[in-house]
Amino acid sequence: RFDCMTGLHNRASFDESLRQEIARANRTTDCFALLRIDLNGFEGAGQQHHNDLDDRVGPEIGRRIRAGIRSSDIAARLGGDAFAVLAPRARNNQELAALAERLLAQLAAPLQVGGNALDFDIGIGIALYPNDGRYGDQLLERAELDVHRSRRSPSHNWQFHDDGMQDRAVRQAMVTEQL
Repeated sequence: RFDCMTGLHNRASFDESLRQEIARANRTTDCFALLRIDLNGFEGAGQQHHNDLDDRVGPEIGRRIRAGIRSSDIAARLGGDAFAVLAPRARNNQELAALAERLLAQLAAPLQVGGNALDFDIGIGIALYPNDGRYGDQLLERAELDVHRSRRSPSHNWQFHDDGMQDRAVRQAMVTEQL
């Protein structure tokens, strides 16, 4: 149920929680959000710092993510540098923007490992149910697209899903396939 490195939920546990949240939202017509977080450099940090990742960096990242979310939210390590937060009963975009900002604030501070400060390139994408997808895979995919878009934004490292971006990505994939 839990990722041994960070103490957060693992991918299987997160996928089950996501399925349950979709079912609950369908019954109640509530909305929820899925935040996809990428911490570039997290996975390779252990090799660079004599495997202190397992002992110090992983648990600290888990602690920081938990400190940035609400008690009703579910945080998970999906694998590698990828994390996610399931935010049930999201009331509005301002609440989700505040959640993304809290996560950024928690994760942006350098981690001290072996006398070295570790910084991660952080990107957060936000997809809303049901507007951005009705299935878990759709929500994850769309939030991941927004992670990449967030890294190109000069103003902040998080983005809400943009259907126009999804359309451009599909067109680009079609052109690439035709070539």
